[in-house]
Amino acid sequence: MDGPAPHGLSAGRTGVPAVTLGRREERHHRRYCTAVVRLLSSGDGFAYRNHLAVYH
Repeated sequence: MDGPAPHGLSAGRTGVPAVTLGRREERHHRRYCTAVVRLLSSGDGFAYRNHLAVYH
């Protein structure tokens, strides 16, 4: 990304954009990720905990 990052974005150490979410967006994102994790883990507690660690 050349020049300054758009509003809400910043370049991380690796050059990958980082997004800053407000509280409402953060709650929505966490609920969404939790739903995705439940689907990915298919009831496996170990998989659920590990997927949750990746997506949260």
